[in-house]
Amino acid sequence: MGSEAEARAKAPTGGIGGVLRKCWYTFTVLMNATFWNMYELFTPHKKFDVKKATRRPGDNVVITGAARGIGKEVVKKLLMLDMHVIIGVRNETVAKTMVDEFRKARITTGTVDIMPLDLKSFESVREFATQVLRKYTKIHILINNAGIYSQPYEKTEDGYEITFQVNHLSHFLLTNMLLPKLTYAGTSERASRIVNVGSIAHYPGKIDVNDIWMEKAFGSNWSYANSKLLQSISSKDFNDRLVKEGYPVRSLAVHPGCIASGLYDTYPKFVQAYFWLLFKNCEQGADGILYVALSPDVENDGGGKYFQNCSTFFQNSQVNNTEVQKAVWEASCKATGWKDSMNSKPKTSPNRKNTPAIVITKDSGAESISSAKSKVNKDDLERESEIEEETTSPNEVKVTAKSQGEIDAIPSVDST
Repeated sequence: MGSEAEARAKAPTGGIGGVLRKCWYTFTVLMNATFWNMYELFTPHKKFDVKKATRRPGDNVVITGAARGIGKEVVKKLLMLDMHVIIGVRNETVAKTMVDEFRKARITTGTVDIMPLDLKSFESVREFATQVLRKYTKIHILINNAGIYSQPYEKTEDGYEITFQVNHLSHFLLTNMLLPKLTYAGTSERASRIVNVGSIAHYPGKIDVNDIWMEKAFGSNWSYANSKLLQSISSKDFNDRLVKEGYPVRSLAVHPGCIASGLYDTYPKFVQAYFWLLFKNCEQGADGILYVALSPDVENDGGGKYFQNCSTFFQNSQVNNTEVQKAVWEASCKATGWKDSMNSKPKTSPNRKNTPAIVITKDSGAESISSAKSKVNKDDLERESEIEEETTSPNEVKVTAKSQGEIDAIPSVDST
């Protein structure tokens, strides 16, 4: 690809029109942030009281980018609830130091599994997801937390602008790959949850379906707004597909608040000082994420919602635009290489006839989630707790039983 400097030098300007649009979006993004910062300053913060939350020993949570900032506070509270937390991070040493810090603070409940994950690389995402698929039968909650902001123009090894890949594409791929495990954990009484940590920055965003990855004109604030809008669009679309096909999984988006965190490390120190003075802290930011991930109040709303300060909020109008949803789904599948390896009839359990497995099928040219009946009952979950996994290839996962319990076959996961 060439050097990083060369990659940054090739940022598309889009001519005079592109420059003007960049200036306009920079202005609108900053004004949008200022407005919502003022709104939050004068709105009482709703705290998620972990002491009143139900302890969930044995439940598994996957979270990305949780070694510092908001993610660190989320992990701390999950451990306090005796959950098992699977952390995907670039720097495993920092994550281990974080866990040691919690233990020294006498947070002795819960367990942690730290795994390498670099969202700038689809290969790394696939390796991380494959390890999770191998090691765990169920994932009860997936928190797509990691994100970057206001980055100089750079393309990843996969050929996509870094903001779009880290904030949206890699999480899109990860979510699709972990869906079988989320489905196994969900029940009719309590669905598994996909929590997409979004931003109020998605409000001024606008997706051009003919230039989704901004290859014609680029701006750092502009790309951040659009990446967060893509995340919200994908979250809503994914949930609609899950509900339509009967999956016991719900997808939700949440803005944690304007938070003084490492997200703004590229800003000058005096600007960061302003953020630390007026923005919410990381513990407050974690409250909203924990509410969406754990609160029983969220259980019966059908999913697909966007939350702010522990309440549902309106979204950018493009989130509900089905044509935009379809374009984003198709473009994301193409970018990540996510494709259907189950073009034939659904696989069924060798022991339970006519029980369809989870499959990805094509619908009007787009790859969509589909299953005749995909709800998992309690008896199935009890049987699945006794299984171990054998992986025959990086993209195909099989399940074999330790006992004679009946289980469903896990479909191939093709993401090459």
